[in-house]
Formats: sequence, structure tokens, C-alpha cells
Amino acid sequence: MKKYLLIAGLFIALLPSPVLAQDAAAEERPVSVAEMKQRIQLATDFADIRPVREQINIDIKNMSARLPEAEREDFMRYVQLRMPYDKIEALSIQTMAKLFTVPELKAMLSYYGSPEGKSADAKVPSYTAVIAPEVAKNIDAAVMDAKLGPQ
Repeated sequence: MKKYLLIAGLFIALLPSPVLAQDAAAEERPVSVAEMKQRIQLATDFADIRPVREQINIDIKNMSARLPEAEREDFMRYVQLRMPYDKIEALSIQTMAKLFTVPELKAMLSYYGSPEGKSADAKVPSYTAVIAPEVAKNIDAAVMDAKLGPQ
């Protein structure tokens, strides 16, 4: 269980920085009700093309790769059963509508809806599977160095 909590903590730490989101929100101009409705619709359309649930499950699977193989399935099942997918999807749609402009959302839909965008998106888990463990290993090393001094 401690391992699961540690990995869940790492997942949260690797989420995009709220500071970056605040910077993006600070640049945004006031939005009319009609434009916000359009943004919400576009963000919802984007969620249909690139479902949040699938992205979360990819992240969970990638995190499980850090565990011994015998523990991976239980970890994934445990986390997935407790994951509030609908709540996160609603938050994702609302956040996208607040942060991205109509032209940005349309461009995202165009790209991720295109054959090239779908192909590139399908390759992201393979990319992440190579990069994430290396990043995690170096974060772990830095944390250990901070606690115990360079080894």
C-alpha cells in the first residue's frame, strides 16, 4: 500500500505545474457567455477525441511499470477502482474551456482528429514508457541525494 501511495504521489507531482496554468489564465481576456459555451462544446468534442479516462489509464499503467511485475495488475485495479474519472473529465473540460481560446481548441481538434494527430497520439505511451522511468529514476536519485547527501 505504501508503494501505491508513493507512486500516486509521484503521479501528482508530475502533473502540469499550477504556476504555468495560472500564467496562462492571467493572459486571458474576459470571455462572453456565448464564447464560453462554444469553448465548453469544443472542449467536450476534444474529450470525445482524446478521452481523459484513456489518458489516465495510460498514466496508471506507466506508473505500475515501476513496481515488481507481480504487483502491477493489483496496483492498476486498485487505482482504477478509486479514480473519479467522471469528475476529472468534467474538470478537464472546464479547465480547457477556461484556458484555451476558440481558435486554439479548434486547432487541437483539427490536429488530434487528423490521421497524423491520431498516429502521433497513439505513440505517446511508447514515448512515455521510455522517458518516464528515466525521469522518475533521476527524481528518486535527487531526492535521495537531498536526504542523504550525494552517493
